[in-house]
Amino acid sequence: MDAEFVELLARGGYRTLTTASDGASQRLRDFVDRKTREQDLIHAAQLARQFKLKRLKLYEMVGLPTETDSDIDELIRFSCELARILPLSLGVSPFVAKRNTPLDGCEFESIPVLETRMARLRNGLKGRVEVRPTSPRWAWVEYMLSQGDERAGLAAMDAWRAGGRFSDWKRAFKQRDCRPFRFRPVADGRRNAHLVPLADHSFL
Repeated sequence: MDAEFVELLARGGYRTLTTASDGASQRLRDFVDRKTREQDLIHAAQLARQFKLKRLKLYEMVGLPTETDSDIDELIRFSCELARILPLSLGVSPFVAKRNTPLDGCEFESIPVLETRMARLRNGLKGRVEVRPTSPRWAWVEYMLSQGDERAGLAAMDAWRAGGRFSDWKRAFKQRDCRPFRFRPVADGRRNAHLVPLADHSFL
């Protein structure tokens, strides 16, 4: 991202510069191989202010493997720094492992933990940064679909027919015996091609 690019966005009528850092902390960004550093995001905010854009928006994930409260606290600290340069919005979504990606097969963080982390983020940024969270419950539905087999597709049809509420999805997954899958680790630390079902739905 450079001055010419942001200037063209401003001339084209954009008022918000949107990008992503994905991990709540530098440790987590390194974990998911995201090359963005704090200085890159500070530079983006400065360019947005220079060309009179009104807001910076960042997409973030919570619930990445190994995430702790200290990672969330780092995001709170850095978000406040960015907000001193330009008004900031965070679009916060729970991490959902997708098939055929490096984190395929990773488990979904429990809904209570996700809700607690999002509350920690909202409370830490109240009055300083706009936080726009995605529901952990609906992210769990997305996870079940992305990590399930053909039974998840049948459950989706059942849930739609029942009205499409979260309780309908939960019941449909249970009745179809849908279980997310994960890779079985092998001795050398790599993942092999065999998938095994998780033992339970303890993340609910």
